[in-house]
Amino acid sequence: MAQDTPLAGEKVSDVFLAELSSEAGISNATGAGTSTSASYANITATPSSFSFTKYGTNSRLRAQIAFDSFSTVLGTKMSVAVQILGTDYELKQHWHTNANLYTAAVSVAYISGLPAGTYTVQVRWSRVSGTGTLTTDANGWIACSVSEVT
Repeated sequence: MAQDTPLAGEKVSDVFLAELSSEAGISNATGAGTSTSASYANITATPSSFSFTKYGTNSRLRAQIAFDSFSTVLGTKMSVAVQILGTDYELKQHWHTNANLYTAAVSVAYISGLPAGTYTVQVRWSRVSGTGTLTTDANGWIACSVSEVT
């Protein structure tokens, strides 16, 4: 029978780690962009998407996001998601409690049910409530990664 985990005192090999997970992501300036859409839209960063290979059939994805933005009106709530195979997976809802002040939406979420394969992961945002314009510019940053976990 195959061994799923190392025994006490054994070292975890590179092969074992590769069998457990893979990871990919982006980390770059957001660039200029705005949104008032209640539906998800791609963020404006270049790049704002990346490819990821999932090797396991029963594993989950661990998606992490840190995304700088501001709203032109206080009290505006936004959502940040990753889109995989046409489905938006919400990572975080974030309140902009001040107008025109950068804040970071930071979160981790787990995604189940995807089969093994190579996927494009696209970062997206939407305005959930309020009247402000969600905004990024050259001062903002986005970091997003997806890793495979058991």
